[in-house]
Amino acid sequence: MDLSLTTEQRLLQDTLERCVRDYRHGPTSTAGLAWAVPQGQELWRRLIGELGLGLLVPKAGGEPLHVEHALVLEVFGRHLLREPFLESVVVAGHLLAALGGERAETLLDEISAAEAIAVLAWAEPQSSHDFADLALLASRDNNGWTLDGRKCLVRSAACASHFLVVARTSGRPGDAQGLSLFLLPKDTPGLSLNEYPCVDGGHAADLQLDRVRLDASALLGEEGAVFSHLERLRDIAVAGACAQARGLLGEMLEQTRAHVGQRRQFGQSLAGFQVVQHRLVDMYLHVLKAGSASLLATPSLDTPGSGQAASAAQVVMASACRFVGQSAVQLHGGMGMSNEIAISHYFRRATALEREFGSRDFHLVRYNALQPLAP
Repeated sequence: MDLSLTTEQRLLQDTLERCVRDYRHGPTSTAGLAWAVPQGQELWRRLIGELGLGLLVPKAGGEPLHVEHALVLEVFGRHLLREPFLESVVVAGHLLAALGGERAETLLDEISAAEAIAVLAWAEPQSSHDFADLALLASRDNNGWTLDGRKCLVRSAACASHFLVVARTSGRPGDAQGLSLFLLPKDTPGLSLNEYPCVDGGHAADLQLDRVRLDASALLGEEGAVFSHLERLRDIAVAGACAQARGLLGEMLEQTRAHVGQRRQFGQSLAGFQVVQHRLVDMYLHVLKAGSASLLATPSLDTPGSGQAASAAQVVMASACRFVGQSAVQLHGGMGMSNEIAISHYFRRATALEREFGSRDFHLVRYNALQPLAP
């Protein structure tokens, strides 16, 4: 498997890196605390429009852009960007492109032009990480559909213009068949949001659907057959989250290494103590393993073993986030958890990434289940 980057891919990442650094340190900078506050729509429009990230929105029948998405998300992780590239471009974009249809294609064009932000709403209060556990009911009537229920922990819901809501049109919780996908504009009557902050400084919302009435065109794809698309999407989302963690963990290691090199104790820098050197080496090995697993998962997305590679990457990445995050805070001392320095925000984001698209234990079980049986 060739993991080398093309000239265009290197140029994409380098250009994005410079754009983000110029934005953070230019006239629009937030007084050096850019990691601590959302950037709003200005940076998103600049990234999608001026920088051309809108060209990375998936298209039905188009060439796969998994490596390009990973390169972008690595920069997002390194700079703790809050913009919904993973949620809207990668996750919603792939799902819309896979299901197809006129409404899906129109929404993809709007996402490409920074005129819309679509996010997936699937989790429910009683559900686990298994899509088959979903229970929100979509009832058919003469004019379309009626949705009743609640979705929870919808990332980037506050800035979204559309929601892709997974609902059950047949069967019961636990059945893989019977799940369908519906497109809901944010201003749909009967749809309300309860927004709240997350541990990593981002925001999410619970969606309450009280007899939300939709016309027949709101159904995307084939009725009752979205489960396989969601499982495929899990691999894509995990690979994206791992790419984001790759950039985040590398930055945490660099900030910690710089800190212990400057901080002095007992007449010498902390980096001079052997126990600190050993901890830095252990952190480096975790970063290296997580990065390698991520690099393997991304090009594997178009192969039959994508599920195994994605789950393996999530398991390795979750362990790295836990170890590197805790070690970085410990080596910074008491101020490692204060809001005034960046490392605390990186630690919180790493903590959230551990369970972003399924916990370590869930993916360990999934990996073993996907292993072929020995002859």
